Amino acid sequence: MVCLKRIAVMCLFYTTFIVHAKKNDLFDPRIVGGDECEYEKYPFAVAIFTNLVCGGVIISKRWVLTAAHCINFQYIRSGRTLLRTGFNYDQHFVQIRFAVKAICHKNFNIYRMGDIEQPELRYDIALILNNKPFDETRYLKRAFLPEPGFTNKCAEATAVGVGYRSEVFYFQRSENLAALTRDPLETEYNRTLQCVELPIIDTETCKETWPTSVLDSTVICTRVEEGGRDACSGDSGGGLFYENTVIGIISAGRGCAMPKLAATYSKVESYLDFIKETMQNNAASQPSVTLLGTQPPCLFKSVKSLPASPNNVSEERP
Repeated sequence: MVCLKRIAVMCLFYTTFIVHAKKNDLFDPRIVGGDECEYEKYPFAVAIFTNLVCGGVIISKRWVLTAAHCINFQYIRSGRTLLRTGFNYDQHFVQIRFAVKAICHKNFNIYRMGDIEQPELRYDIALILNNKPFDETRYLKRAFLPEPGFTNKCAEATAVGVGYRSEVFYFQRSENLAALTRDPLETEYNRTLQCVELPIIDTETCKETWPTSVLDSTVICTRVEEGGRDACSGDSGGGLFYENTVIGIISAGRGCAMPKLAATYSKVESYLDFIKETMQNNAASQPSVTLLGTQPPCLFKSVKSLPASPNNVSEERP
């Protein structure tokens, strides 16, 4: 059975598709089968808080890449979308910013993504503009964007998610998120950065899990044949990385870490024009716009809302 999970009028995805028969089969609220990362290895990872938790990837001092289904425009307008780096590290590692604008891909539609019979797995990508630049340090840097052809040569990649240390924190998230928004540096933060290595599979294999969906060059799929390793709920919007290059954005899956079931990611190199145009077209909202240089193709294996308006016009805080 495929179930659609919603919080208020938003969908909670990586996450859209949860397979369960009883309570014990509910999704694990973090990366499954992975390990706690060294934060300095992924200094571009960020946690995004609204009425739920998502991940994101810093691609410039003012811009964060994430999944479109993570965007809650009501929270953007009211200044309640918080971006936090540093996770559970000491305070001097932590940087707090607030989102002032979010732009989803023009073709993204939350209802089509949640269609049980024919889910739309493309276009789940968005950019968030924060209220002031991040300060680059040893523990906060920008991820590289891939150049065309980069991803096709990657056999494996690493999914990075903002995992919970305990399920207690997960199920009390509403209270904790409210406290984080009121006192972001004083509220205890109980999340760690989690990583898991995953094999990238071809489109035909991915279609075994998603037979009615369009799977084209804009979608990356991962699958562990025996199960046991995957991204999961709460990881949505986080990055799929080859070293310091973000090749995918965590998007959707049928259950978490289940055998023979594939997860999907938005393929970043397919959206380079969207990313560049969004940043350039919103240059007036920030001091400057600089798109990072791209990395050469990887040549060997690496060590995984409010619905959008009809035209997906960006919203910003009044």
